[in-house]
Amino acid sequence: GGTSGTGGTGGMPGTGGGAETNAVTVMTWNLEHFPKTSAAVGAAQTIIGSKQPDIIGLQELNADSDAGFEQLLAAVPGYDGYQAFYGDGFVRVGVLFRTDRVILEDVRMKFNEDDYAFPRPMLAARVRSLENSAYDFELGIVHLKAQLDDESAARRRAACVKIDTWIKEEQVAKADEDVVVIGDFNDKLTDPQQWNVFGPLLAPADGGFLTLPLEQAGGFTYIPFDSFIDHVHVRGAALHASSSAEVLPAEQMITGYETSVSDHRPVFATLRFAEVSP
Repeated sequence: GGTSGTGGTGGMPGTGGGAETNAVTVMTWNLEHFPKTSAAVGAAQTIIGSKQPDIIGLQELNADSDAGFEQLLAAVPGYDGYQAFYGDGFVRVGVLFRTDRVILEDVRMKFNEDDYAFPRPMLAARVRSLENSAYDFELGIVHLKAQLDDESAARRRAACVKIDTWIKEEQVAKADEDVVVIGDFNDKLTDPQQWNVFGPLLAPADGGFLTLPLEQAGGFTYIPFDSFIDHVHVRGAALHASSSAEVLPAEQMITGYETSVSDHRPVFATLRFAEVSP
C-alpha cells in the first residue's frame, strides 16, 4: 500500500493514508452544506491531500445537485465515490475512497423508510482491502438527527439501537466481526446516563468509539460549541483495541475555515488489523 500517485505530501513517512501497513485509514467529515462557498472545494482538496485517507465518509452534501460532489471528485485524483440517492431534502451523505487502496462493494442505502430515526439514510458498503483480504470490513456512514430538544434526542437514541442491531446482523451475515460506523452522530458520548443517546453503542463487549478518549480529553469537532459530535465506532474487539483516532484542526490548516468551508472538524482514524498472510 501507500503507493498513491498524488504526491506532494512532504517527505515525512507515515503521513499519507495507507503509508502504515496492516491498516486502513478512514475519515469522517461534515462539510456543512457542501460546497458552502467557492473556497470549499480547494480547502477540501488541501485537507484530504494532507492525510490521503483510504476512505472518507462525508455528511451534508447538497441533496439537489451533484455538481459540488463532482467538483470534489475532480479535485482529488486517485479517489472515486458515491452519494446516497437522497437525504432529508437538503443534504445527504456520501463516500470517497482511494482506488489504489480499497474497493467498495454492495454500496447501498439503509433505513430509507425510517424517517423518524434516520432523517437521512445511512450509506453502507463492504470494504475490500487491496492490501490484504483479512482487512475487509463492513462500513456505515451516518448523519443522525440534529437539535437539542427531547424529540430529537429520542430519534438519535432510536437510531443508535437500530445501528447496533444492523451491526450484529452484518457480523453474522458476513461472518466477520469487523464493522465500522462513522459520521455525524449529533451528540456527545460523555453525556450523563439519563441524557446519553448512544445506548448499546456506548460500551459493547466487542468494541466501542475510538473518539471516546479524545472527547474525554477535551477535544471537539463542532467548532461553534466546542462539542464532540462526529464519531468513529468500531466493532471487532481486536480491531477496536489496536485502532486510534485524531481530530484534525482544520481551522488551523485553512484560513477562514469556519466561515468558508465548514463548522465541523474532520476526524481521522487508523484501523489497525492483525497481520495475516494474504
